[in-house]
Amino acid sequence: MHNFLIIKKRPIIDSLALSVEATKYYAQWVMKAKVTQITEVVNPHKRYLYLIAFVDHCYKIWQDTLVDMFLKCVQQQLNKTERELSYIIKERLSDKNKLINSVLSGFQTNQATIENVRKIVHDKALHNDTKISQLCLIIPEQSAAIQTINDAEKLKEYLMHEESQSDTFDILTRLSRKLQNRVAGIVKCLEFTTDNAGDFLYLAIRHYQSEKITTSPPDDFLEDHERKAVYKDAKFNVSLYKALLFCKVANAVKSGQINLASSYRYLSVETYLISETEWQTRKQELLEKIGFSEFTDIEALLSRLNTHLSQQYLEINQRIISKENRYVTLKKDGRFSLYTPAVEKPDYDSIATIIGKNRYVPILQMMAEMDMISSFTADFKHYKVKDAKAKPDIATFYAGIFALGTGMGLYKLANTAIGINYNTLSNTINWYFSLENLHMVNHALIALMTKLSLPNKFKAEKKLLHTSSDAQRECVSVESLNTNYSYKYHGNSKGVSVYRFIDERGILFYANVFSSSDRDAIYVIDGLLHNECIQSDVHSTDTHGYTEMVFAISYLMKVTFAPRIKDIAGVSLVSFDKIKSKVANKQDMPIQPNHYIKEEKIKKHWDSILRLCATIMLRRHRASTVLKRLSAYTNQHPLQEALKEFGRIIKTVFVLKYIDDVSWRQTIEKQLNKGELANKFATAVSFANQEMTEAYQEDQEVVAMCKTILQNIIILWNYVELTKIIMRSDKVDREALLNSITNASIITWQHVNMLGVYDFSNLIAANDNVYTLDEVINYKVA
Repeated sequence: MHNFLIIKKRPIIDSLALSVEATKYYAQWVMKAKVTQITEVVNPHKRYLYLIAFVDHCYKIWQDTLVDMFLKCVQQQLNKTERELSYIIKERLSDKNKLINSVLSGFQTNQATIENVRKIVHDKALHNDTKISQLCLIIPEQSAAIQTINDAEKLKEYLMHEESQSDTFDILTRLSRKLQNRVAGIVKCLEFTTDNAGDFLYLAIRHYQSEKITTSPPDDFLEDHERKAVYKDAKFNVSLYKALLFCKVANAVKSGQINLASSYRYLSVETYLISETEWQTRKQELLEKIGFSEFTDIEALLSRLNTHLSQQYLEINQRIISKENRYVTLKKDGRFSLYTPAVEKPDYDSIATIIGKNRYVPILQMMAEMDMISSFTADFKHYKVKDAKAKPDIATFYAGIFALGTGMGLYKLANTAIGINYNTLSNTINWYFSLENLHMVNHALIALMTKLSLPNKFKAEKKLLHTSSDAQRECVSVESLNTNYSYKYHGNSKGVSVYRFIDERGILFYANVFSSSDRDAIYVIDGLLHNECIQSDVHSTDTHGYTEMVFAISYLMKVTFAPRIKDIAGVSLVSFDKIKSKVANKQDMPIQPNHYIKEEKIKKHWDSILRLCATIMLRRHRASTVLKRLSAYTNQHPLQEALKEFGRIIKTVFVLKYIDDVSWRQTIEKQLNKGELANKFATAVSFANQEMTEAYQEDQEVVAMCKTILQNIIILWNYVELTKIIMRSDKVDREALLNSITNASIITWQHVNMLGVYDFSNLIAANDNVYTLDEVINYKVA
C-alpha cells in the first residue's frame, strides 16, 4: 500500500523539488496537528502540499527504518552463524589434530624409509643382489602405512569440507527460515536503486520482489562455491539461496553498491553532495562563501605541508636526542613512551563558597531571573508561523524545560506542581518545543554569556577559543531503533550516546543523540558547524572522537583538531618523501614516518573533497549523515580514500606537536576534563530520572537540549552572580577574588535547589475524614 501510494505520487513529489528542510517542516506540521486543523486549511493547494510532504517524509523514514531492521536482522544471523561455526570447529579440533599427527608421523616414517632406500640404491660398494635383499628387509611385502593413508584421506575430506564452507552453508540453511520470517516482507517493500542497472545482484533483487522464487532464479551474483552449495546434489536449495541473497543485499547496501531510491540516510554519496552542474557553474562563488579560496591550489597546499612536516620531524627528533624533551623515553625495541604530568585540578568548592555555602537558590527562580535579562523564552515560536494562537504564559515554558530536562516528565510535574495544567503543558511542548526553537533558546543564553567580561577570564589565550566534545551513555527505558546494547555502559539494557560540546568558559553550545553503537567521530563536525555564537579555534575529543576524515575536514574549516589519542606511540605517521637528515638509523632518529603519502590520490580527488566540504559547510546535509554513509562503505569510496589520505598528513602534524609539547598535552587534558564534568553536571540536572523515556531520536534530542538549557541557565546565573560579587568587593581584594574564581570551575551546582520547596503548612488538610481509625482497624477484608 505504501509503495503503491508513493509511486503514484512520485511525479508530483519530484516536480515540487522540495528541499529536505521544507519536506520535514510541512510533514511535521501535519504530525503535530489534529485532523480538524488539517481540514480547516482553506486553500486546497496548500493542504495537499502539506499532505504530500507528509507522505514523502513518512515514506523516507519508513524506508530508512526498514533498512535498519533488515541490516540488524541479517547481522544477527551472521553472528549466530559464526558462533555455531566456531563451536563446530572447536568440537572437531581434537579429531583433526589426531589426524594431522598421524599423517605427520607417517610422513616422517616414510621419509626415513626413503632415505635408507636412497643410501642402499646409490651405494656403489654393494652388489645388486645384496641391494635387493636389503631393500626387501626395509620395504615389507605388506604396506604398514594403511592407517596413515586412511587418516590422510579423512584429513583431506576435512580440508575440502572447510574450503567449500559446507558447515557455514548448512547453518545458513537451517537458520534461513527464521531470517525469512523477519526480513522477507521488508525486502519486498524496499525500493532499491543502483548506478549499474545491469548489476547481477540488483537484477536478483528485482526478480525476488516481483516473482516467486523458482528452481532457476538469477544466480550470477553468487560466487562459484556458493552456487555449487545452492545446487548441491542437483537439487535447488531455496532456503540457502534466500539466505545468501539477503546477506549479499545487506553487504551491498552498506558498501553503497545498492542504495535506496527514497531515503534520508541510505542514498548514494553522490546524491548528498552539491550537484555536479551547480558545482561546476558556481564553484568559485561557493568556495569564497565558505572561505576556502586559499585551498583551491592543491599543489601549493601540499608543498607547504611538505615543508612544514619535514621541519617538524627534524626538530622533534633533535629535542628527543638532546634530552630537551624530558617526557619521551626511548625503548630497546625502537618504540617510545610518552609521559604527561598530571594537570592541576580546579578547586570545585571555591565558587560555591564565594556564592554562599548555606545558600540554596531554587532552579525555577534562576530560570525566571535569567529569562528576565536574556529573554530566552522569546525564542519559543509556534511551529505554524502564521495564524498561531495566543502564546502560553512564560511559566509554562519554564515547566516544559524543567519537566523534560530533569526527567520528571509532563504528567508527573503537572500533577505535583501548582499552576500547571497538563493539557496546556503538553500542547505547548507539541507546538513550541522544536529542536530549532530550543537551539535558539540556548543561543540566547550563550549570546548573553559572551557579552560578559568574566567568562573570558577562563580562556587560556585571548584570541583562541578551545572547545571539546564528550559522549555520555544513557539508558533508554522504551523500545527504540536508535538504541543499542552496550554491556559496559548499559548492562543488559539498551541505550544511546548523548554527545555534548563545551568551550573552555564552561558554555555548553551543542548536544545531539545517537545510537551507542555509532562512533563519536561521525558527529564531531556537526557540533563545530551548528553554533554561530561559538567559533572554535581548537577542538578536542577523546580517542573515539577522531578519524583521519575529521582531521582533514576540521583543517579545511580552519579549526585545529586536537584529540587525546590512546597509545600515541602506536599511531601511524606519514611523510611526503624521505626525511633529509644526517642521521640514518632508528637510534638517531626515533620518530620516523611509517608510510609515504600518496599525493596523486589526493590531487585526483581534491575537487570532490572541496565539493564535499562545501556541501557540509553550506548545511545542505548534516556532516554526520554524509560521513556515516561514506564510512559505511565496505570497499572504501575513492572520495573517502582521498579524504583519509589528506587527513593522515594533518594527523601527523598534530601527533608530532603532541609528542613535542607537554603543555599542549596538558591543555588538551584540561579541556577534556571540563567535558567530563559537564556530563556529571547533566546527571545531577536529570535528578528525577536517569533513563530516557523517549523512543524517537528527535524526541531524545529535545530532552538533551532541555537539559543543556538548564545547565546553561545555571552557568549564566553563576557568571552574573559572581560578576555582582566582584562589583561589590573592595578594589584591594578584587584581584585575589578574581584569581579564586578563575582557578575554580564555573561548572558548579551545589548551591542550586533542584528539588523544589516542600510545603509543610497545610499537611492536616490532606487527611481523610471519611473513615475513622477504629473503622479501618475493625474492617474485615473478604
